[in-house]
Amino acid sequence: LPEPIKDFENWGLADAKKLNFRNNTDRVTASKWYIDYALEEWKKKNFENVTLDGFYWVAETQKNSDNILVEIGNYIRSKGLKFYWIPYMYAQGAEKWKEAGFDVAYQQPNYFFQLDRPKALFDRAIANSEQYKMGLEMEFDDNILDPQFRARYYDYIDAFQNAKAWDILPIAYYEGGGTWLKMFRSNDPVLRKAYHDLATIIINIQLREESKY
Repeated sequence: LPEPIKDFENWGLADAKKLNFRNNTDRVTASKWYIDYALEEWKKKNFENVTLDGFYWVAETQKNSDNILVEIGNYIRSKGLKFYWIPYMYAQGAEKWKEAGFDVAYQQPNYFFQLDRPKALFDRAIANSEQYKMGLEMEFDDNILDPQFRARYYDYIDAFQNAKAWDILPIAYYEGGGTWLKMFRSNDPVLRKAYHDLATIIINIQLREESKY
């Protein structure tokens, strides 16, 4: 669910009304329009093996939207769906994600993407997760082709394992928009192993959850 950009004046029409994002009511209206449109398109697909659980708020901070999220969240829940959020480290409003209207929030460690970022970021992310009742996000992208970044991928696995996050927390996954599929298709045994190592964790989580029902 994209954030309607604050103060944008020329977004277009919803229900024949021109919307102006200087007005928060119009920002909410646009979000509701998008939700309805997405649900219509989803229904047309008639998927057999995938279910829609909710909407993910794209903006990673509440800096510009803390005063519209509650109503948007309520609208999503009126559809029988959940409202998800994944703020970056130290994002404004992250500690008040429940009050903002989200159903589930995950903390980004923001560790993978630069080689000079310290492992201490995991300590902060895990502490935030515990204090604010958030999940965690596993993060990687095409840089995993580089052995230095691949080591950071395993740092996530190890840090989450040490914190028992795989066992007790909801985990979100950011894979750069296609990296996971590239790992699966790769002929590089090292990259294939990296794929299978995480896939095994995910499968075990799923089997554990299914055993509850």
